[in-house]
This record gives sequence, C-alpha cells and structure tokens, in this order.
Amino acid sequence: MEKVRQMAFKADSPTVSEAARVDGIYRGRARPFCLPRDYAMENLYPGIRASAPPHFARHGIKWHDGRDGNPSNHLCDSQVCCVNFLFPFADQPRALGELLRPFYPALRKTVPIEDGNYVAHEWIGEHNYLGRIVRQYLSQDCPERDRPDCYLSATL
Repeated sequence: MEKVRQMAFKADSPTVSEAARVDGIYRGRARPFCLPRDYAMENLYPGIRASAPPHFARHGIKWHDGRDGNPSNHLCDSQVCCVNFLFPFADQPRALGELLRPFYPALRKTVPIEDGNYVAHEWIGEHNYLGRIVRQYLSQDCPERDRPDCYLSATL
C-alpha cells in the first residue's frame, strides 16, 4: 500500500522535479516507487537537502542503499523517512519536546546527544558497547529489524 502512496506522491508533489518522476532503477530493475539515481537527493525534504548530506558525511554515516553520498532513491526507505521526519528537529529542542510530549507526558526537556543536536542518526552512543569498529558500519552489521534508524534524547 505504501508503494502506491509513494507513486502518487512522486507524480503530484511539487517537491519532485519532472525529471525525477520517471521510474528509478533499484536493485537492477526499473521501479515506479523509486527515483532515478541522479535525483536521489529529491527523496529528502527540501528543507534538509542542503544540511542532511553534509551532516551524514561529517559523521561517516552511510545512507542505506545510497550512492556517492546521496540517500537511497527508494521512496519507502526507512532511513530516509526517519531523516525527513526528525532531522528538522535536530536543532529545535522546544519543537522536538512538543512533538514527543503526547507520547511521553512526563517529558521535562530535551537534551543534546551529539554536536549539540537533539536528534542523531545511526548513533551507537558515546561508548562502543557493541564492539563496532567504526560508526558507519552500524547500518551494515545490524539487521534492519534490530536497529533504530534515529535516536532521540530526552529527560523524563
């Protein structure tokens, strides 16, 4: 069902260019719910297209199925979904608190996780509890069902 929704979004959204509306190649096949690889950046919310990729590069975070520092071209990619939804809150602690408070009514304040940001992606913590050699391998070593794509920090 979500693939059908994403195909409609791709066809009608003002955030997707005409050139990006054609089927994209994903895992060797043309798929209508994917963007052409050259337009993978359009999978990101326009408000973070300039800031999220440099953040990922600076922290050595690999995009799931991404190429050349770009996010995945698959419109149902869970990492891209998480980044689109939460990256705008990375430097907005009050807005993040308002977003979370309906789910965590005891939330008193949000606290920064890394680099002064209140949202972190593919973060394994300050200590390498899992014995990962470097941070970027988290998404490759850990099965998708076992890993959260984003981390939030809040004081309850």
